[in-house]
Amino acid sequence: MRRLDRQQRSRRSTNMRITPLDVRKQEFRRSVRGFDCDEVRAF
Repeated sequence: MRRLDRQQRSRRSTNMRITPLDVRKQEFRRSVRGFDCDEVRAF
């Protein structure tokens, strides 16, 4: 994963409007090595 400078990180954090509760309620399919990566990225 590449490192982001402060400006990019702050811009990214303002774009994401999910709460910890959203994450807890989300269900992901399991795959051989954990969760389905594409499904997690899409979320």
